[in-house]
Amino acid sequence: MAGRLIQAGAGALPQLRTDIEWVERTDGQDGVRYWQVHDPVQHRFFRIDEDTKRILSVWNSGSTSEQLTTKVRTEFGIDLSPSSIQKLVQFLEASNLLSLSQDGSWHSLRKKKNGLAKLNSGQIFGRLIMLKLPLANPEPLLQLLRHLTALVFTQKFTLLMAVVAVAGLYLSASEMLALISTSFADISIRGLFHVGLALVILKTCHELGHAVTAYRFGCRVPTFGVAFMAFVPLLYTDVSDSWRLRSKKQKLLISAAGMIAEVYLAAIATLLWAFLNEGLTRDIAFYIATVGWISSLGFNLNPLAKFDGYYLLSDLIGFENLQSRATEISLWKLRQVLIAPDLQPPAEYSRRKRTVLIVYAVLSWIYRLGIFVGIALLFYNYTAKVFGFVLFFLTVFYLVFLPIWRELKVWRRLKLQHPISGVLRRPVLVLICLVGGFSLPLFGQVYSPAVLIDSELQRVYPPENARLSAVHVQQSDFVRAGDPIVDFEVPQLQAEILKNSIELEAARRQLARALSSQTDRSSTALLRHEIEALERRGRDLSLQVGELRIVGRLDGHVVQVSKEMRPGNWVSRNRWVVLVSSGREQVTHGYLSEEDLEKVTIDTRGVFIPDDPTRAAIPLVVSRIASDATQELELPELSSQFGGAIRTHTEKGKELVPIHPIFHVEFRIVGKAHAVNQLIRGTAVLNGRRESLAIILWRRITKVLIKESVI
Repeated sequence: MAGRLIQAGAGALPQLRTDIEWVERTDGQDGVRYWQVHDPVQHRFFRIDEDTKRILSVWNSGSTSEQLTTKVRTEFGIDLSPSSIQKLVQFLEASNLLSLSQDGSWHSLRKKKNGLAKLNSGQIFGRLIMLKLPLANPEPLLQLLRHLTALVFTQKFTLLMAVVAVAGLYLSASEMLALISTSFADISIRGLFHVGLALVILKTCHELGHAVTAYRFGCRVPTFGVAFMAFVPLLYTDVSDSWRLRSKKQKLLISAAGMIAEVYLAAIATLLWAFLNEGLTRDIAFYIATVGWISSLGFNLNPLAKFDGYYLLSDLIGFENLQSRATEISLWKLRQVLIAPDLQPPAEYSRRKRTVLIVYAVLSWIYRLGIFVGIALLFYNYTAKVFGFVLFFLTVFYLVFLPIWRELKVWRRLKLQHPISGVLRRPVLVLICLVGGFSLPLFGQVYSPAVLIDSELQRVYPPENARLSAVHVQQSDFVRAGDPIVDFEVPQLQAEILKNSIELEAARRQLARALSSQTDRSSTALLRHEIEALERRGRDLSLQVGELRIVGRLDGHVVQVSKEMRPGNWVSRNRWVVLVSSGREQVTHGYLSEEDLEKVTIDTRGVFIPDDPTRAAIPLVVSRIASDATQELELPELSSQFGGAIRTHTEKGKELVPIHPIFHVEFRIVGKAHAVNQLIRGTAVLNGRRESLAIILWRRITKVLIKESVI
């Protein structure tokens, strides 16, 4: 209604709300003064420029648009067009900054509410993907914590936490790193519960860190709740009131407080883990420590997602609304290059700042595309197939294709508004380059997790699940055939030997009594058979004991010793403890995925690159490819449980079963390689058959479709 009156030029201006707060600011990047408009009812902030603030400063309800235009021109020298006034009124209406005393305002609010109830499918899906549920007002708790946490904000406490972190890492880091791969690779239901509990503790402290810090600096913290991103629950705290702060240091502390709280908690857990006994408390401390360090340093510091790292970067460089401003300037540049060379930029920036914003926008687009596709794959793989396929399609359609389609519609409108001559060449050239990039066979390298070992190699395994009793060798020792390497023991076997000897001694005594007695001679034959059986049993048990001593089968050096090689440790029959190599001839063994198998043939050349950067690369050629997929990994060094690249799990008594189909490949070294006295893990990089990206994508799509049609 207000819009129609103003457009006619005769109606009165609507009345502004009187409870709005105006906060003056200066842009940290450009030095341009602007104003923040704070709506205390909605707890929202709006940013307006200096000219808009001047117009609103002489805004009088009851005046007409013509009177406003005259007054603004007289006092500030600003020329206002009717369309500019109309857009300003629309902004005030949309932001609910107009007083409700105007006629039709309640009807307008009701209309907005009804409009929210009639969201289109894309808006509904977007809200389901990112849904926020406020749970409580945390300010009563923050009032209590304000005094209890005063010590946390002192330099002495920061220094104490630094000492705790250094001490904890010194005592626990090496052992924790060794446990990380095995703890997370084959995690149990109980382990998942421990991880979940650790995450709840960490993220609660994270959000309390933001809230306590913001409240300490005088900001309102009205909401604590749960957000669901792709149906994954995440805690959140509303600290948007920090926008009113003038101190850059305070803003940075609020943005970083969550990560600091996680790091403090992880440091304490790391130190405690070194002294705790095995059990629930130690497991929780382990997961708090590992997840805390990884979450704080790897996840929250990421500036491409709107988490702590983004707000830290935004506050640090003084760019408010960094992502939206970067997206805006990048879309303008894209439209200018492809469609409209004379298109004016949405805001003026220096060349350097514009480049930084464009680079940031492109990186954030790539990151968000990966996140959206990951969400789609998450739905596809971990829900019922029909439901997962629908969610996959909706996610890709609404989060990937629909934004691209909207941008193409903008291009179409711009193309109609600007001369076509000479401009269409750019989109055509870009299209040709894209088609060419998808069609050219550019991708041919194949990467195979591999190990360089001796062709004559002895892996020492216990004959059965056994306890290590003695170790006779060390790393790099020379062993001759027949020399003892390790001794194992099985307490149950020792008990059976003792039981058998007791029964044998008892049978012999019984036989002696029977021979000396006239009445018991009839049982002597039975006793002799029993003694013979017990003697055979004793010999069999002695042979089993003899097999528990492992001796060398060849002359060579001990090239690797397992970390489990400590007397008293139990060792699975599927776990080797010592590797002995003759050192005469080296070969390389690796594995290829089902997809890469199609690119590699016998005599395909490549190079073996050791994980150890001090070792030189070794040229090699494929000599044999297995025809059947590997059922159980023969090279434990390549398993993710031992720091390798191949993901494995336990299944039906097999300990190293590959999660995805892989095929064993044997390589022959080209030329003469330097003799090595240890097993070397690395990657075989092969020059496979080149394929285009289009062929690769087509194969993957058809593979999925065939798989689903079978299911």
